[in-house]
Amino acid sequence: MYNKILVATDGSTGAKKAEEQAIEIAKKFGAQLTALYVVDQQLIRTYEATITIPLGAVYALERELTQKSKEILEDIKSKAEKESIQIETKVRKGNPWEEIVKETKVNKYSLLVIGSASRKGMLSFLGSVAERVLANARCPVLIARSLPEIAERPRVIPSAIVSPVKSG
Repeated sequence: MYNKILVATDGSTGAKKAEEQAIEIAKKFGAQLTALYVVDQQLIRTYEATITIPLGAVYALERELTQKSKEILEDIKSKAEKESIQIETKVRKGNPWEEIVKETKVNKYSLLVIGSASRKGMLSFLGSVAERVLANARCPVLIARSLPEIAERPRVIPSAIVSPVKSG
């Protein structure tokens, strides 16, 4: 069923869950696995536009993100190889959701596994990257989410809901 799997990662908790799921599925189906990290050029451009920093610092940020991507990909590669899974790693630069979708189209994957990085708790199920990938990918998409992390987040309840109403 699944012979070519792409896992998109950024090292976040949701991405780690996606990596685990992708490895498990690849092992079960004997599939080729590709791990993709996208160095977010929008993040770098935001720093350039909003913060007065020297151009050299912008390049340093990009180099740091690229180095981080290699470390994250090396970690997933070693985990996959321990399970005897054939894995390829790729680093792209650009808009994360666009690069992930482009990769699924160009290389015709049978499954994409991505983590949800939503920081809105229970109000939003998906992060914006996962949401856009889901809407635009041309292959089945598995969204991996770390539910215990969500359950542990503090809930903000407006005081009007928990305070007794004083009658007059």
